[in-house]
Amino acid sequence: MLAMDDKDDVALVHNTNFLIFLVVCLVLDSLLDEGFSNKQGMFRLAGSKKELTTIDPKVNIYHRCNYDGLCFKKISIKIPKNFVTEGATPAKTFDIGDINLAGKFSGESTDCLN
Repeated sequence: MLAMDDKDDVALVHNTNFLIFLVVCLVLDSLLDEGFSNKQGMFRLAGSKKELTTIDPKVNIYHRCNYDGLCFKKISIKIPKNFVTEGATPAKTFDIGDINLAGKFSGESTDCLN
């Protein structure tokens, strides 16, 4: 079993909650965890999955900071392989750091379906 854990401090532009997902990239994405940020913009996600091959986890952040469209802006952040560990209890924590969601990001998209 592979497991990973995220502890993330995210700076919010308008101090509004946003939806975050921890997903694994296989042939089809598998959802490992989901949640919302707290009022300080922080969130914690963790997940595990039995897999015969290595996994390529990422965190998807959906938000509407500085955006008036009908859908959400989507940012995907890949989790480094050295933060994916064997076992149900993660051995390491990946800190994404502070993110200013008002900015533009390479690979940023919009998503109406999540």
